[in-house]
Amino acid sequence: RRKIVKNHKILNNNKNFNKKRMFTMWELGVLALAMLALLVVARMTFGIVSRIEGYSLTYETVENDNQAVGIRYATFLLAVIVSFLGILHPSGVSLAEDLNIIAGYGLLSISLLVVSRWVNDYLILYDFGNNKEVIGEKNTAVAIVEGGTYMATAFIMAGALCGWEGGFWVSLIWFGIGQVFL
Repeated sequence: RRKIVKNHKILNNNKNFNKKRMFTMWELGVLALAMLALLVVARMTFGIVSRIEGYSLTYETVENDNQAVGIRYATFLLAVIVSFLGILHPSGVSLAEDLNIIAGYGLLSISLLVVSRWVNDYLILYDFGNNKEVIGEKNTAVAIVEGGTYMATAFIMAGALCGWEGGFWVSLIWFGIGQVFL
């Protein structure tokens, strides 16, 4: 018993024991810039996917005044932000570790949102072509359904990634379970 008490006193004398590392203003600024950089990556990814699908995001939103494409794009970016909420907390290790977590899981979130869009196209709204409706017909209802799928996927990701301490595969399994029920 004396050893246990001795070890407990040693642990209590350690200044870093049971303390969470807090962000400084400088670190918050760096993390905010990292988040903005991931939004730029999300925009570029959305642009690449739109080119693969045969349309230009810029042309459709600016020149053609297609509100449905604007809704699709805006909800994608909002879903990216919501999915980041599950990973934006201090790791307790260092700023570099926090940046690694944001970069890795941020890119994973963007990728999973793109996958969820294809799942939406082929499994949820399988009776008609989403791109034909959104691009050709300017159907805002289809864009809103796609946006709802983006947001639901983002909430699932935020919940799955919130417990990322379990590891990458555990988070991915929870994401898969959430997608099945979606």
